[in-house]
Amino acid sequence: VYWSFLPPADRGERAASLEALLWSGLERVESTSAKATWFQGWRRVVSTAEGVARMRALWDGSEVIPGLPLSEADRTALAEALAVRGVDDAEAILDAQESAIENPDRLARLQFVRPALSADPEVRASFFESLADLEMRAREPWVLDALAHLNHPSRQDEARPFLRPGLDLVDEIQRTGDIFFPARWLGALLGGHQTPEAADIVVSFLADNPDLAPRLRGKVLQAADGVVRAAHIAYGRGPDLPEPPSAAPRP
Repeated sequence: VYWSFLPPADRGERAASLEALLWSGLERVESTSAKATWFQGWRRVVSTAEGVARMRALWDGSEVIPGLPLSEADRTALAEALAVRGVDDAEAILDAQESAIENPDRLARLQFVRPALSADPEVRASFFESLADLEMRAREPWVLDALAHLNHPSRQDEARPFLRPGLDLVDEIQRTGDIFFPARWLGALLGGHQTPEAADIVVSFLADNPDLAPRLRGKVLQAADGVVRAAHIAYGRGPDLPEPPSAAPRP
């Protein structure tokens, strides 16, 4: 809701108070699982300089959360969040995190998604183009994490060129991937976008592909609904979605 339905200016006005609210919730609860839930919510919305500084302090260990020890996975997520937010020393942070990871699968995952975290738009674009290769999509959870980084709300203007080619791939993904992969691909591709321009791209894709299989078209419509609603709510304008595919009549 925060990233999708608030205009950027409103997010800027509300960011500090929201971060403070979530952090106070983390401090107030006692159970480790509840603290972890509040912490994850806080980490997802951080955008202020103060929040990013705290994120860095938690990552490097200069600040700790009483009652919530951070795991290797937590620190990796913090390193990725710092990189997505464009901190100046993102590459050094990611280098240090790679060196600190002991779990080989987690290390391989970070190395895979790392181009999607790059500050260089050309590196990110090249990585996105590589996802057209079936072999690059072999580890689907890694692909989804990388795609979400590419399309993070803070990068949506730079990521908008990925939308149409990403949508054009969805039919192949339906044929070659896990049964749940197309919907998850669409969620990672579109979930960070809220602008009328992004909504136009999705609606144009649907108009240009009237012969999409009904089930796949339904998945695209479901994912597109969030972008179109966000555009109307956050910007007061945007296209309307076409009607969903009708069910075949019963004999």
